[in-house]
Amino acid sequence: MMSMKTDMVQELRELQELSRELNTRIDRLLAWAETESGEKKHLGEMVFPLTRQAKIFKGKKAVAVLFSDGRRVDVLTWKQVAEVILKDCNKKYHAELMELRGRIGGRNRVLLSACEEGMRCPRVIDQELYFETHYDVESMLQLMVDYILHPVGYNYRGVSIIVQEKK
Repeated sequence: MMSMKTDMVQELRELQELSRELNTRIDRLLAWAETESGEKKHLGEMVFPLTRQAKIFKGKKAVAVLFSDGRRVDVLTWKQVAEVILKDCNKKYHAELMELRGRIGGRNRVLLSACEEGMRCPRVIDQELYFETHYDVESMLQLMVDYILHPVGYNYRGVSIIVQEKK
């Protein structure tokens, strides 16, 4: 009886490892398929569209932002990811972003402001336009999409983020 259980546990562990390997391969294929240009990525890089649930980015390192027109902007931090996307949004929706300043905020701080005052980690998007980045990755991306990009009409569906697992 005990040997049968041990064999079953061993077989389940082997299946679990195969499942992990399969998921890794599927992630790589999806990353390739989701990149319009089909350019090769470095080993371990994955591409996720900004439309995915923000929790998928937790525990990962940001590498670059991909735009639907094929542009790739390399980044080092998640704060840079938000800054790059918002600067792109600002090119077309400057007036709309300026209208949102001071109107949206988190529990303690304003999210988009005309000045740095009252912000913990402001990022400059444009003159008199600052974005608060003092949030965890999931919260920052979700707030940016839900309270800024979507309301102004920015097409964030064409934006993807290249990530790597943290080492």
